Amino acid sequence: MIKRVTSFMHHTTGEGERLTFTYSEINDDGTSSKDNIKGSIIVLDKTISQKLADITDFINGKLPE
Repeated sequence: MIKRVTSFMHHTTGEGERLTFTYSEINDDGTSSKDNIKGSIIVLDKTISQKLADITDFINGKLPE
């Protein structure tokens, strides 16, 4: 069985930096057994938190004037 992330979102909450995500489970024969499974975690790893900040800065730099 393969688990494949299909989307994720980063946002800041009172608890800290949160990642919410969805994923699908795919059987060995290529058929999807479960879709749109949701999860959420608080990011505690400082390296990942910095990468999220870098992505946010990148996006902010692309916003139209």
